[in-house]
Amino acid sequence: MKFRKFIMQLGLLLAVVLGLCLVGNCSANAATMPAGANPVNTASAYYSARSDKGAMYMGQIEPTWSVPTRPKLGVVAANGLSSTNRITMSTTKIYLQVSGSFGMASGATSKIKSIKPEVMRSNMDPNAPAGDAKPFAVGTDLISGSAVPSVTTSGDYYEIDVNLSKLYTLLPLSLGFAITYTNSTKTDYLVYARITEDDALETTWKGTDWLFDPKMYINSTVKATGAGNVKNIMASDKKVTGVGYPGLKIAATLTKGTEDTDYSGDNVSADGTFEIDFPDYIGNLVNMPDTGTTTLGVTEYNDMGDHATAGATINPALKITPPTNSLDINPDTLEDLQGMSSDSQVLNWIAKQAGVTVSYLGTPYDLSKVTLKSDQTDIATQLAELANDGSLTVKIGATNSDGVGTTSTADITLKRNAGELYLSHVDNEMNFGAISVPSKETLIAPKTLPQILVHDTQASGTQWTVLAQATDLTSTDGNQRKLDGHMVYVDADGNRESMASAVAVSAGARDRSVTQDVNATDGWSTTTQTLNQPATGMYLDAMPTIFSGSNTTTYQGTIYWELTNAPGSVAGTDISADYAKEHDSENAESGGSNAISSPASDSSSSLPVNTALK
Repeated sequence: MKFRKFIMQLGLLLAVVLGLCLVGNCSANAATMPAGANPVNTASAYYSARSDKGAMYMGQIEPTWSVPTRPKLGVVAANGLSSTNRITMSTTKIYLQVSGSFGMASGATSKIKSIKPEVMRSNMDPNAPAGDAKPFAVGTDLISGSAVPSVTTSGDYYEIDVNLSKLYTLLPLSLGFAITYTNSTKTDYLVYARITEDDALETTWKGTDWLFDPKMYINSTVKATGAGNVKNIMASDKKVTGVGYPGLKIAATLTKGTEDTDYSGDNVSADGTFEIDFPDYIGNLVNMPDTGTTTLGVTEYNDMGDHATAGATINPALKITPPTNSLDINPDTLEDLQGMSSDSQVLNWIAKQAGVTVSYLGTPYDLSKVTLKSDQTDIATQLAELANDGSLTVKIGATNSDGVGTTSTADITLKRNAGELYLSHVDNEMNFGAISVPSKETLIAPKTLPQILVHDTQASGTQWTVLAQATDLTSTDGNQRKLDGHMVYVDADGNRESMASAVAVSAGARDRSVTQDVNATDGWSTTTQTLNQPATGMYLDAMPTIFSGSNTTTYQGTIYWELTNAPGSVAGTDISADYAKEHDSENAESGGSNAISSPASDSSSSLPVNTALK
């Protein structure tokens, strides 16, 4: 009987002990350090924990936890540590070792429903309640069955799988446990350690005065409008450049809708500069308002998550191109511009002629849908006051209907010219045909009149004159016999002038209503004339003593033509010398090619004269 009683008492004792383990969800005995893991560096520069190894809370307001009994911190360990045993972007597992119990107060009606090891982020609001944490990574629940009043740990390592590839955006991280209860909707967050960045190192990177003397900054692409080193870029930029700490990684995170996208550049170069290229206009990659601005941040960082950040204001600027161009302004154009009622009309004309385009984030505007602007006024008047070949640069900007404008200008250089005046065509022959030797002095007209075409785009009313000069006619039979007679021009008053020197044979003035080149020989006679009141035209003044030989003799000469707008009388000059000088130069430069003329204030050409006499 005594033996049986002893056995029963022993069984009861075992049942009690076993019952305590079941109720408390007891853990196994202390575990060894997990494979691949090492304790993290607990230097105060980047790690913090309570000196008594107890739990801390999130935020600034101390909570009332439902578990007055809490374990103590043992070791924080992780894999992928740096050479100084700091957590890095390569870390994938963090381990928390704690010893002791999580226990409800005596007499509590609620029980512990779950205890999960967690890596947490605070909402960073100093006035946030302690429970306002952002779980980042969660480990396996310590309670695998029903709710219990307490859980005892014995130095176990609790694993939390993490993705720290963007560690520089996550710090500080809080390591601890999240506890939930059966009779409550609240969650208690117990923090046992915090992983932080190295503040002193970051200050070295970014400088102590980020506004007026930053060590890291973004280069402005828009002239700064704020104090200090406020940086401004355009929504139409596709590249960001700046200055940073050599060797650090560099990245920008842009938010479009609710999605964040990272854009990385090469590491900061040895000279301390960096650049990040974007696949599209920055304004298309962020939540860009129709009006107003938004911001962009660029972060430089190391593997341990230490970082410095620089920001810039993204301005929703219009883009105007090309940055520079030039236009020739001839007299007709100048007259048209002077006839416009406003500078706005003038700017629109210039923009269209210069191929100016205005766009927003790659989408072009119809120029009629934007307002072109310039700080310059009375542009047409300024052009009119320019000397010929003088220039004026007009700086054109633009604004859309939302008030968004350009931050640069299209600089269009307008160069005033005098227009063009030149002989666009000179027939290659004036032929008198076969004629008989006259019985008395006679004015013989050519069979057909040559076309001598004047091209004129000078200012309205600007006058021009065509001069002509003829050589003696000589026989083509090898004897170089000189014709007894000479070329003459008869003007509208019947005055006959020898063409041995230059004679004005046609004159006119620029008329914008005339759109075709003017023929200087229009109205000349093709009928042989007597000396009494001859008709206007050019003639061979033939004498009865002309030598014709036994049958016929052919005579040939040259007429030189010159077009000028020079004021005053130029008749009586030797334009053949001018022609020789001009065309000798052309021959030397072009290997013998004889151009009629090039656009100029005056121009000249020559024309053979042929006649056969019998």
